Amino acid sequence: MRVLNSNQVRMKEITGMLATRVGDWFGAGAVLDAASAELRLYPNSFMLRVRVRAGDSQPVLLVKMPRKPAHRTRRW
Repeated sequence: MRVLNSNQVRMKEITGMLATRVGDWFGAGAVLDAASAELRLYPNSFMLRVRVRAGDSQPVLLVKMPRKPAHRTRRW
């Protein structure tokens, strides 16, 4: 998926914040795989999906951010 430059900057900010806390959530040695970050767009939200390398497992962090809908329908 193509991501706008402004969104790439925001994704780097968010993954940077998550990287500082991932060890607290998944244990010592857990590392955020920032290269795996995926931004998904939905009508009322954005969803950032990032893999975590934690021992033998690879959990995924999901960050949901609300947004205003792109299109509003008119009520008649």
